[in-house]
Amino acid sequence: MFEDTTLVVVGDSFVYGHLGDDVDVESCHNRSWVRQLEKIGNFKTSVNLGAPGGSNYRSVRVVHEYLDQHYNPNEKYLLIFAASEFSRFELPVNDHVGRIYGITIDKPPCYSNIQNETVTAILGPWHLNSNDMEKRCELGEFSDFLSMYYASFTDDAYSEKLLRNSLFSLKAVLDKLNIKSFFTSTILPPEILDGISFLGEKLPLIKYFYEPDCHDNIGRFLKLAGYKRYPCAHYDEHAYKFLANYIYKNYLMDEQNDIQRS
Repeated sequence: MFEDTTLVVVGDSFVYGHLGDDVDVESCHNRSWVRQLEKIGNFKTSVNLGAPGGSNYRSVRVVHEYLDQHYNPNEKYLLIFAASEFSRFELPVNDHVGRIYGITIDKPPCYSNIQNETVTAILGPWHLNSNDMEKRCELGEFSDFLSMYYASFTDDAYSEKLLRNSLFSLKAVLDKLNIKSFFTSTILPPEILDGISFLGEKLPLIKYFYEPDCHDNIGRFLKLAGYKRYPCAHYDEHAYKFLANYIYKNYLMDEQNDIQRS
């Protein structure tokens, strides 16, 4: 088993364990598939670096911050990076100036309990669902800032290149530190991670196949498996236990056997 290994997982709310109005760190982590995987794999402990609305930019950043602050060369780690959708982003706030411009919309498309920018800032980086983005801009649902951002400064092909560069750079750091890593998709179309490569190398992926030859992300995989999708678009601990069992049996069990043989 992984008794001497710390499990570290980073991503968005599907990693954090958010359900309904519950965004409490402890209860969400206990619900999460990170915690379920810790118990199934008998890990030493687990570290949940997920955040509601977490972007890929944030995920790369916090992994580096975690390693910089907590990495111990005498300890063992296994890291899973769960990629979110392209439309999510981070904006730095100057501590000396503070937040002086509002960028929110009247009715946030996700997380109905979030009603204003202050609460959003507490939960994590601002995000928006990319569905019907152009139409929403035309209807004036977004602030001028967001309308300009999504209309003029976003491009999926460019975002894919940035994600590729970030993930392979991160993997190089993890390999240098002898940290085993996997990459997967929460709500990002899984074919994006499957399609990227660097110098002929591919990322070590966790893939979900509920139906033969149909590679799904976490959200669709649990839906196809018949688990209840709550109004917040998330799942409960029963679904996440199913997910954790799938990951362990299809990916980590072989890793565990390799460790025991060595």
